[in-house]
Amino acid sequence: MNRTSSSGARNGQDSAGISVSRDDPETSQLTENPNNEGSDANSSESLTKIPGFSVTVLFLWPFSLVFAITRGILDTISRILSLKKATNEIIDSSYSQVRRSGSSDVPRSSGQNTTEVSSNDAVSWLRARNGSQLPEIFNGSYGEALDLAKTNFRPLLIILFSQLQDDSSRVSALLANQELITYLTDSNVIVFVASVLDVHGLHVAQTLMAGELVFMAILAQKFIAETNNFRMSVIARLDGLPADSENDSGFVYDFINRNIGRHNHILQNARREQEERVRARQLREQQDLDYTASLERDRIREAEIREQNRIKAEKLAAKAKKLEEKAQLEIKARDWRVYTKNLYFRDEPTTTNTKDLCTLSIRVFDGSKVIRKFNGSDPIERVYMYIETTRLTDSDISEFYEDNPNFDKSLNSGKFTTVPDSLKDYKHSYNFNLVVPFPGTEFPPTEDTIKDCLTKVKAWPSALLMIEPNEYCDSSSEEEDE
Repeated sequence: MNRTSSSGARNGQDSAGISVSRDDPETSQLTENPNNEGSDANSSESLTKIPGFSVTVLFLWPFSLVFAITRGILDTISRILSLKKATNEIIDSSYSQVRRSGSSDVPRSSGQNTTEVSSNDAVSWLRARNGSQLPEIFNGSYGEALDLAKTNFRPLLIILFSQLQDDSSRVSALLANQELITYLTDSNVIVFVASVLDVHGLHVAQTLMAGELVFMAILAQKFIAETNNFRMSVIARLDGLPADSENDSGFVYDFINRNIGRHNHILQNARREQEERVRARQLREQQDLDYTASLERDRIREAEIREQNRIKAEKLAAKAKKLEEKAQLEIKARDWRVYTKNLYFRDEPTTTNTKDLCTLSIRVFDGSKVIRKFNGSDPIERVYMYIETTRLTDSDISEFYEDNPNFDKSLNSGKFTTVPDSLKDYKHSYNFNLVVPFPGTEFPPTEDTIKDCLTKVKAWPSALLMIEPNEYCDSSSEEEDE
């Protein structure tokens, strides 16, 4: 009942007591009619009309949401990097990817080649302000500093700042502190300084997810139990200097000293283990070198021995060949002497004309003297032949018939009808010369007659001859000595 009355009262107000202004559809207001003041107790209040539904708001709502999200992201990135640049410089997008991993391990250089810093603007800026009052700053890229710290188990201090910020002057004053310089030097700390205004420094800031500037980070080898190995990790970081600039040196010194000191024993143990590994590796390498050198010496020694044995074998083979050739030559000389004796010297010459005969007294090799008659018309070489036949022994003659069975021994009383096979293409060489002592004339083995030779020295028809060794005899003696 009450609900109906109330509804009727409202309807009455709408129809008789309330007028709507349509001049502004967005701000239309309900105004009270003065003629209906007593119709209801609530009609004295001024009412505002509820806005109607608009399609335009629904259409613009997604764009407003995207704009709000984009502005929030840009504000977040600007706050993280703390870059307050005066210009609208656009940084290459290849360095805009920030690693969002929650791991404290130090990221290595990305797949892109990090720009090599030939001249560090931040270091140049610090040296212009501080001169030589600076710690030793690493001259190279971030990746090179990281590799050096990793290889030598040394702590790495990263300092990033911007010359456009007011805190940059605090960095120069901080690095000029002698106590800090001494500590960094004594602790063997690698100091890497860069400016985020440089592409390289910006890349390092993004890699280490630097927050506020001035940014400092201490990196060192950290033992990872899961992999049972060391890995370069961020052991401490400092995003921004304290508000009180008067205590910068003490604050930063305490920050560096505390964290490096806490981690120093790990680095010392790691360096000690590394030194032991290096010594062990060097020892193995030296042992390998010694072993290789020993093998090389053995190889050279064996090669020398083989070469000596080869030369010795060649000499022995050559000597054996010479001995064999000499033995064959002696056999041929023996056969030649037997054949020559049988052919020319079976009997002394006899003739009724004594004027054609001469008597020669010859001192032979053993020092004995042989006297024999020769035909004066025979060549002087016939005397050489005779002297050679005096060397024959009974065993030489027996061996000749054994080696030449086609020669019947019974024919020794007569001349041989054929020449032994061993004497084919054989030319006998005499190892002596015939000499007349007075007046000291030499008679070579030629076709000159004996009479002509002796007549020249006025020794016909009898003469004393001596034999002297010649060069052929000397060479034969040397071969025997070898």
